[in-house]
Amino acid sequence: MEQSMELALLKIAIAAATVVGLAEIAKRIDPVLSGVLLGLPLGAGLSVYFVAAEQGVDFVVPGLPWAIAGLCSAVVFCTVYLAVGQRLKCGRLLEVAGCSVAAMAAFFGSAALVRSLEWTALGATVAFLAVAAANIFLLKLFPRPKNIASGKATGFTGLLLRGLIAGTIITAVTLVAPLAGSQWTGILSSFPSTLYALLIIVHFETGQAVYPGIIHSFARSVPALAVFYLGCMTLLPTLGLNLGFLAVYGISAAYVYLTHIMLKRK
Repeated sequence: MEQSMELALLKIAIAAATVVGLAEIAKRIDPVLSGVLLGLPLGAGLSVYFVAAEQGVDFVVPGLPWAIAGLCSAVVFCTVYLAVGQRLKCGRLLEVAGCSVAAMAAFFGSAALVRSLEWTALGATVAFLAVAAANIFLLKLFPRPKNIASGKATGFTGLLLRGLIAGTIITAVTLVAPLAGSQWTGILSSFPSTLYALLIIVHFETGQAVYPGIIHSFARSVPALAVFYLGCMTLLPTLGLNLGFLAVYGISAAYVYLTHIMLKRK
């Protein structure tokens, strides 16, 4: 029990630091950079790492094709959040609540479909890339605001709230997922937990000014998550959990860096 509590607290601490940093980047510096950084295996990486540490690499790896296919649900989640947000004009709190309910329903509905199918790594990757490409064109229907930086400082209470939101989401996913088996573990690891925590905070604080740009940028960088899952399938069984994760994160970071450079040139 004591060891489980320590692990849960570690999850919360790492998630808090990640989301707080990204939220400040989105508000102060550059929403494009924030969205690209969200393409790193942040929430997904934390989920996979902690489940692998608790259940073993042999438990996690067989479910990773479902994780790749589950990224289709993550893409749907983001697009539904944006689509609903563009139409709701009823105060920020109700807007965030409405977007959240619709996006959650879209994610878990499509995730149930993903779970009902059999996937190979190749088939899941092809399906995800097709959905991701179609989604980029679909997002052109929604306006993308100019990058807006806010110089307003965030107090300790706001930072603590962000950490609690992110930590609660990621910890809940990692605790529940192993009970459902390897395939659901993979799918749930693809839930955009870090992105969601960032979206609801930035949406509530800045309205329509920032969060649409984050979703647009995330849509272009999310293939890094597929790279991450494929890397885990290849490297974790051979290099082990810790060294394998370092190698996979290095590959994912290189992809995200190149993506950011290309976005800056547009």
